[in-house]
Amino acid sequence: PPEVAQRLSEAVSLAQAGQPDAARAVCSALVERGGGSRHPQPHFVLGVLASADGNHVAAEAHYRAALSLEPSHAGALTNLGQSLLATGRVAEAVPLLRRAASFGPLEARLNLASALARAGEHSEAAEEAARAAQLSPGSATALTVLGD
Repeated sequence: PPEVAQRLSEAVSLAQAGQPDAARAVCSALVERGGGSRHPQPHFVLGVLASADGNHVAAEAHYRAALSLEPSHAGALTNLGQSLLATGRVAEAVPLLRRAASFGPLEARLNLASALARAGEHSEAAEEAARAAQLSPGSATALTVLGD
C-alpha cells in the first residue's frame, strides 16, 4: 500500500540522515499496526538497523520475519547470511547465501565466496569469486576475494 511505501521511504531517509532511532520507531510502528505484518520491508529495515548496531541476534529475527513474508527477498537472505557469519555460524550461512546468490546480487556472491572459504571449500569459493568478478569486472572486493 502507498502508506507503507511512504513510511518506509521516510524510515530509510531518517536512517541515512543519521537518525537510526527515529527510523526504527517508524518501522516498529508499521509492524505493530499491522502494515508491516504483511510486508517484508519494515522487518528488513529493522534488521539492517540492528546489524548496523552489531546486534546480530535481533537482526537475525528481523531478517527471518522478512523471509517468512517473502522467501525470495535477496537482501534479507544476504543479510541474514552475513549475521550468521558474524556469529560464527558458517554452516547455516552457506545455504542462505547460495539462495541469495541464485538471484544474482554481487554482494551475495561475494559473501558466499567468503563463507565457502571460511568453511574450507576453497575451490568453490574461488568459483563464486570469479562469478562475482564477472558481474562487476572492476570490483576491488571481487578481485580481493579471488586473490585469497
